[in-house]
Amino acid sequence: MIRRQIRVIKSWPALKKLYIVIIVSLVIIIIVNWFSPHYYDYSQIKTKVYCDKNEIVDRKYIMFPMVSIVFNGGIGNQLFEVFSLLGLAQKLNRTAIFNADDYVLHSNLDLLNTQIPSVASRVISIPIEISETTRYVYSPACCHYQFSSILSCEQTKFLVIDGGYFQSFKYFSSIENSIRLWLKPSDREQISLKRLIKRKDELRWKTCVHVRRGDFLSDGQHAGTDKMFTINAIDHLYTLRNKTDL
Repeated sequence: MIRRQIRVIKSWPALKKLYIVIIVSLVIIIIVNWFSPHYYDYSQIKTKVYCDKNEIVDRKYIMFPMVSIVFNGGIGNQLFEVFSLLGLAQKLNRTAIFNADDYVLHSNLDLLNTQIPSVASRVISIPIEISETTRYVYSPACCHYQFSSILSCEQTKFLVIDGGYFQSFKYFSSIENSIRLWLKPSDREQISLKRLIKRKDELRWKTCVHVRRGDFLSDGQHAGTDKMFTINAIDHLYTLRNKTDL
């Protein structure tokens, strides 16, 4: 009995260290989990969509998960998605919103708010009500226009269109004039631009070729533009316009 008590006493420091390690590990896990980004779980929203011809008079909303903003995409990708959201909102007679309950989305809105506030202000932020929300799932193609007529008669208060980056001009072609107005440079910016452009160039049409290759060659998801294709495209433009216009 005495020997057993002695063994317990001797093993106590080791057990104490083990308990300390376990407690510290749990604290670290809790802290890391607390401060790490929590992406909003849209899978909890029902995906049953149906057509109801009896239109509801109450205000209805539409939103995207805003993949480009959540994952800190460039301003161009963000604009594509926001414009597509606004275009579909007009088409479906709904109000475009950001999900106020999506912490990651709102923590990444600085770029859009700072660079183009005239566009960011077009989308309001309000929390969605899960019980009054329907999620319509698109195929994840980034640049393919998709539209289902059933969305026009879906009467759920909150409609989530869950898809890719919505990078097709067809989503926002109906609001093109508004987009041009939102992006129009201020008087001060126009004065600065005129200083950069020579008068003789201002009187000529310019066709510029924009080729993006860098990240497309290294990200493992895209194919870079073939240089011969670009050269042939430029040659084709020369056949369509006077050489001095290019």
